[in-house]
Amino acid sequence: MRITHEAAQRHPGTIFGLMAVTGLNTPPDRAGWQALREEETSAFRSAWALYDRKNAVLRPPLNAYAGYYRQFKKTYPVLLQMESVLLKGRSIQSSSLAVETMFMAEVKHGLLVAGHDLEKLSGGYTLNLARGGENFTMVAGQARTLKTDDLYMADGDRILSSILEGQDYYTRLTEHSAGALYCVYGVGGVTAAHMEDFFMDLARYTQSAFPAAQVEAGRVFTA
Repeated sequence: MRITHEAAQRHPGTIFGLMAVTGLNTPPDRAGWQALREEETSAFRSAWALYDRKNAVLRPPLNAYAGYYRQFKKTYPVLLQMESVLLKGRSIQSSSLAVETMFMAEVKHGLLVAGHDLEKLSGGYTLNLARGGENFTMVAGQARTLKTDDLYMADGDRILSSILEGQDYYTRLTEHSAGALYCVYGVGGVTAAHMEDFFMDLARYTQSAFPAAQVEAGRVFTA
């Protein structure tokens, strides 16, 4: 994993985290994961019982992401996901358990995460700065053009995701994925400790949903 000089210069303090998981095609423990998910969701709601957006975006790491998105006149999408759980009573659900566990950890820790099918990756990862005009197909199947100065991750010449535009379609995680690469965008102000806590929970969630899964230790990269 390489963070380019241009990315680090435009967005000082940027770090990046990766965690690989295999064995997602082994028998799942849906009941065990559902029980843990409900327990974690209840604890999350209790921890944020007095939720208020103005105060929430002052707390790390949410303040770091809110500042990044503010540069582009946008709202941090994980904040909206948190509010759907806290204020609208929605649960964390997906057709893919590998995505569901990722969403639970993402919302709990407030970090920006992308999940990719490991078997569709070559391994030449780079975090780069968009010049504006780079094109890719996002996870919903729509064509997107990257905005100037956004951070994006590439696997060789293929754009996998960007902070503002989200994930690509080709490498998206599905219920058929046998392995996953979870990628954490750490803008300035996000620390290695934030990522390590996230990886610990994501590993716990993954092994609850897939008891036979193999989870590699999360790795944090700096410029």
